[in-house]
Amino acid sequence: MNKVFRKVLGVALCSAMLLSVASVSGFAEGRSSEIGKINSSVSLQPYLSSNATLEPSAVDSSVVGENGNYSGKVIASVDSNELFREVNELYTPSIDSKYGTKVMFSKDKTFPSFSYTVSFPQGVEVNTDQITWSDSTYTVSSISKKVEGSVKTGIKVIFTFNLGNWNDYRTFFTNYRAELVDGQEHKINFEIPYSGSVQPGTSFSELNQTINGSGSCELWYYKKLLFINIEEIVVNITTDTANLPVVTSR
Repeated sequence: MNKVFRKVLGVALCSAMLLSVASVSGFAEGRSSEIGKINSSVSLQPYLSSNATLEPSAVDSSVVGENGNYSGKVIASVDSNELFREVNELYTPSIDSKYGTKVMFSKDKTFPSFSYTVSFPQGVEVNTDQITWSDSTYTVSSISKKVEGSVKTGIKVIFTFNLGNWNDYRTFFTNYRAELVDGQEHKINFEIPYSGSVQPGTSFSELNQTINGSGSCELWYYKKLLFINIEEIVVNITTDTANLPVVTSR
């Protein structure tokens, strides 16, 4: 091997090694992710309601005549069969063959969950100690709430619905499909009591505020391969924004 050939070969090998190191470093510092293999949009507006009534009644059709108060509840009741129906239909054998035996996670390897937030406008009081929830489905293992904000800034009630018990994807969907065909309802419910007061002369257009609800769920797959962190969104669920009147009658 002559000197010129050895020199050219050495430069080529060094270049290849540098490219290889740069490629691995890029993967090690970044994340490999893809937006949901399963993307679903669910309308929950039909499953939510509010029922606050203003007392006493108005002296005319446009302005509150005296001090008034209202109280009521935001009530939600949705069957898990409906909540996950589209996702189940999109969970095909090809997706199952790749992810079926992989453990479900939420973002950053946290417990897999579905989050739903109910947002109240300014001036509405929420009786946080009397918020209730329940479920009758194996797809949900526990429910918790978190309250943010204040009456002055607007209160948010955030529900977290933990999904399964550290199931893999196949087990979760197997449990869901078993409930789907058993002929029973598998409801997820919550109620949020709220109230407020109205000063004389307040117009009903000022009372025409809305309570909003929206939710989302991302289920991830995580794997480490040598220096590469693989992170993929397997399921991506979003809901519509439900709009409920603060005062439903007067």
